[in-house]
Amino acid sequence: MAKGKKQRAELDPRNVKLDFLNMTPMIDVTFQILIFFMLVCHFSSMELEEIALPVASAAEKPEEGKWTDIPVLLVNIRERDPAEGKVTIAGRQYDKDELGKLVAVEARRAGIDKSSEEYVRKGVSRLHVIVRCDKDAPYEAVQWVFEVCSMSKVIHVYISATPQEELLEGA
Repeated sequence: MAKGKKQRAELDPRNVKLDFLNMTPMIDVTFQILIFFMLVCHFSSMELEEIALPVASAAEKPEEGKWTDIPVLLVNIRERDPAEGKVTIAGRQYDKDELGKLVAVEARRAGIDKSSEEYVRKGVSRLHVIVRCDKDAPYEAVQWVFEVCSMSKVIHVYISATPQEELLEGA
């Protein structure tokens, strides 16, 4: 009987000592995750610069999810960039030579477009380049982006514009 009383005494809630859970590692992990997402959000927003896009009557909005599995390079041309002989990609400025090297590397990384036999034969890259040019920037900057892309066998080049209907709706 003494043995049974001892077991019951150990299980009695008044005799149980509580150990507190150490929350320090959990708080550290939470802050690491928070910092990671803050950095990722910052870097993804760097690709889209504040640019006044030109208006086009035939501009179309891209379909939802169209660009998810396609390798894309987003080139921003601000109004003052062509005077400096530069374009901006993800917050970093590139001159014509640096852009040529970057596009060549990205085109090789994207691989060959196998959507047609001619593309395979000519070694056309799967890379899609989207040019976002300020409406007040001179065309010569856009022209040298096209030249750089053609030298790297990138033929999927798009000019970003604001649809005319969208402009009228906002007025």
